[in-house]
Amino acid sequence: MSEQVELAGVRAVASVSAREVDDSTGALRLLRETLLLNDDAYAVVRDASSSLWRGFAALLWILLFTIVARGLALFFGMLTSPRLDVLQTQIYEMLTSLGFYQAQVQQSPGFADQFRWGYAGLWEGIRLLGGYPSVVGTASTAISLLIYLLLGWLVYGLVVHVVARWMGGRASLGQTLGGLALAYAPLLLTVIVIVPGARVPASLIFLLILVARFQAIKTVHRLTPGYSLVALITPYLISLVLLIGVILFGLAYAAAQIPYLQPFLQGWLLFNTFNWLW
Repeated sequence: MSEQVELAGVRAVASVSAREVDDSTGALRLLRETLLLNDDAYAVVRDASSSLWRGFAALLWILLFTIVARGLALFFGMLTSPRLDVLQTQIYEMLTSLGFYQAQVQQSPGFADQFRWGYAGLWEGIRLLGGYPSVVGTASTAISLLIYLLLGWLVYGLVVHVVARWMGGRASLGQTLGGLALAYAPLLLTVIVIVPGARVPASLIFLLILVARFQAIKTVHRLTPGYSLVALITPYLISLVLLIGVILFGLAYAAAQIPYLQPFLQGWLLFNTFNWLW
């Protein structure tokens, strides 16, 4: 009798734990559960009355946190990094005092503006390559992240949805996109860039996103692990085939435009073939 009571208690606790993430759970809580690899987060989005908007709200939170973190990283980085702007100004003043510069300005009045813009662009490139915080680098990263998230989410979601439905998946397009939106939750780990010098390996973020996408596909479409894996990697395989096709087309176009390139490639291929046969 006591064993039955204990078993009933365990089942009750498990039932409460399973309902910790339900339809009333907010977007931030869903993102936290996604980072903890909890499948219930995807089930909540799948069963929501508006799965697409539920996932899109979570995606907006991810964008907000990551962009704000980049802005704070820029602020703290400028406080702690060497003052390159002082060195930039000193070198600029030295160059503009040279006789060559003065002669060019007299010959072409627009040379001064061209030189100033080119000099500023050169230093922005130095900051980007050297890892120094810069407004241009932070802005370009934020814009790239915005485009990557939105376009990647839509294109990847469409391909996954078609493949998953073909293999017996039961989710709608809105449910697929809503679940896959949560899969970008590992990007929240990049907020560590607020600490100067701290970074999260991009390979780790990519791996965690792959795991999250696998869980999303499996939970939302109720597919087996094998079918979920096929749906997961199909968009990547399609992208690889398209990339190879573009490269081959580019090489063929270059060979047609450059007169001596095609004979050179043919001779190189023939030479290596004879070496291999020999």
